[in-house]
Amino acid sequence: MRLLPPLLFLISLGAPLTGQGKPTASGTADPYVGTFSGNGGAISTRKQGASYTGTITANGVDYPFTARKVGRALVGTFLAQGQGFMFSAAVQGDQMTFLANGQTTVLQRGTART
Repeated sequence: MRLLPPLLFLISLGAPLTGQGKPTASGTADPYVGTFSGNGGAISTRKQGASYTGTITANGVDYPFTARKVGRALVGTFLAQGQGFMFSAAVQGDQMTFLANGQTTVLQRGTART
């Protein structure tokens, strides 16, 4: 009897994985889905078909966004005061690096603190 390599074994069990082969804290196989928070802000993301939607919270204000996966990052736009702004986000493990308007913010997976 031949043993499956560990990664194939986990996939055959249906274990959710990140790109590093670890289950995500949110229990989903998609590393972008969930809530990331830190530095007084938060990003909550859900997947709808091939695109992503959600909310960026900064300074107590919620900004809706839409995005698509391009390579290993999400690229999209959020609305603030009726204007669209571009952003990109990359996730490694439970850490999201968010780039918008020339500023980089690092967020950790988990519920937002108020």
